[in-house]
Amino acid sequence: MFSAVRDDIRTLRQELKGQDLIFYLGLGFVVLYYLRPQVIISGLDIIPWLQITILGGLVAMVVNSRLKLTGTHFLVFLFTAWVFLSAQNSLYPETSFRQISVRLIFAIEVLFLSKCV
Repeated sequence: MFSAVRDDIRTLRQELKGQDLIFYLGLGFVVLYYLRPQVIISGLDIIPWLQITILGGLVAMVVNSRLKLTGTHFLVFLFTAWVFLSAQNSLYPETSFRQISVRLIFAIEVLFLSKCV
C-alpha cells in the first residue's frame, strides 16, 4: 500500500514539474481562496495575496499571448455590466454600490481560472 502511495506522489511531482507559472498562480489562488491561511495566520495578512495571484496570472497570460476571450467570458462580463446598470438604477443606489466590486472581481476570477486550467 505504501509503495502505491509513494508511486502516486512521485507521478504527481513529475506532472507538476511540467506546468508553467500561470498554472501555479491559479493553484495558489485556489489554495489561498479556499484555505485562507492569511486569515488563520495574521502575520501573512499584510500582503493582498489573492489580488497578487490574479493580477500576476493575468499579466503572465498577456505576456504569453494566452488571454483569449470566449463567448462564455463575454456573457460573464455582460452579466457584470447588467449588475452595474441595475445597481445604478436601483431604489437605493448607495446600498447597491456598497459591495459592487465583488461582481467585477468575480468576472475577473472566472476569466483567470478558466484560462489557467
